[in-house]
Amino acid sequence: MAGYYWPELRSPNPDWAAIAAAFQPAVMSRTAGRSLSSYRTLADGVTESRFDDLSVVANWNANSTYSTDGFSIAPSGCLARTDDGSVVAGVFVDTFQGTALGKGVHYLVIERRAGAVLVRQPGGPDTSIAIALPSDWDLSNGVMVQAVNRDNQPIATAPATVSGSQASFLYMRSLAGVPVDRYEVSPVGQAGHRFRRRVLLYREESASARSASQVCRGSSHFPNNTVRTSDRSSQPLCYSYCFVPFQLF
Repeated sequence: MAGYYWPELRSPNPDWAAIAAAFQPAVMSRTAGRSLSSYRTLADGVTESRFDDLSVVANWNANSTYSTDGFSIAPSGCLARTDDGSVVAGVFVDTFQGTALGKGVHYLVIERRAGAVLVRQPGGPDTSIAIALPSDWDLSNGVMVQAVNRDNQPIATAPATVSGSQASFLYMRSLAGVPVDRYEVSPVGQAGHRFRRRVLLYREESASARSASQVCRGSSHFPNNTVRTSDRSSQPLCYSYCFVPFQLF
């Protein structure tokens, strides 16, 4: 069963429910029904588990980071990514994809969907972030970065800078007093399709969550045995232990 080890059980992260809700459809659902393809030790206290095209590097060291491919994995953190780059997620400090992050620990989930890249930070302070853009995008007119709330409504457009195949912007978890669920990055020429695409994206996410979710019974972490999120059609989410780093128990 997929789960994670949390060394600070006495001090639960207040963002835990949001972190679980963000990682479940993007990462954990990809391990459902899949066998462990391979498992290896990368360094002392660092392992890599593979589930077909999904690689999960887990840093089991509670007091030290682990760096690989431009990512600085936080102590007791992880890096999960697919071979095609459509999903990059994990728990990071200092650097992400070779660019600097703000201070603190950052829980990040980056997903490529049709015509858009979705960026979520369900846990961690505001930070500048640079993300890789799909190679088939026409960037001649730049990109639009749209902040979206939990009710799937746009909040504001964030200034962005494009350099080569990367887009950089300031990820703020709240704008004008409204919590930000995610930022959607899309080529300016495709921005007109953004609202219709958003509905389709959430239909896909809800179906993915349904396929991998279970109802937790007798869990002290969840009132009424479930965690429900308004932006994912109130799908029940179930987790054993905690969430980072990924491992097979």
